[in-house]
Amino acid sequence: MLQLIGILLPVFSGTLAAAIASALLFGLTFIGIVSLVLTMVGVRYPAHPAQIMARLTVGYGIAQIIAPVVAGELAELRGTFDDSLLLVGAIMGLGLLCLVAMERMAGRGSGRESA
Repeated sequence: MLQLIGILLPVFSGTLAAAIASALLFGLTFIGIVSLVLTMVGVRYPAHPAQIMARLTVGYGIAQIIAPVVAGELAELRGTFDDSLLLVGAIMGLGLLCLVAMERMAGRGSGRESA
């Protein structure tokens, strides 16, 4: 949630303080989120976590290559990075929904939820 706030903060406040707060909120939480996801994969898939972790790492790498290009093109077209930040916020929201869906599916599979 802090990452989402950090991403959207400069969109709604164009100040230098908002940009610095955004960088801090996003940067400080990024490594924690990556570590938590990799730990979650290890717990949920103990038989072969390395394969899934490798795929996630490749996905992060590809995204880190493509995202600046897309952000730059959007900024060139629109004259601001606001659209890029909104797009990233939407992608993060989609990721959150996928995480919630995964948790619910795992809960049903283990019989933790009552009917």
